[in-house]
Amino acid sequence: LRFDLVDTWGRRSLGACTYHVWHPEGRAYDEPPLTAFEAKARRSQRFTTLGHAPHPAPVREVAPRPEHPLTLDLRWC
Repeated sequence: LRFDLVDTWGRRSLGACTYHVWHPEGRAYDEPPLTAFEAKARRSQRFTTLGHAPHPAPVREVAPRPEHPLTLDLRWC
């Protein structure tokens, strides 16, 4: 999943991050983490902050869905 924080007035990306479901380099873990420190290290490896959208950032209006007006459902974007 890629998230861009966009300034809609200036139409520019202020920053971005990407969340990888698996390790970004494709490594798989055979066992669950043994300690809280190891679990935190694995979570931090899944987030990367490299790159953001070029200027001007494309911004689309997304109409709210009547069944869930306060939830952004990415299936309908």
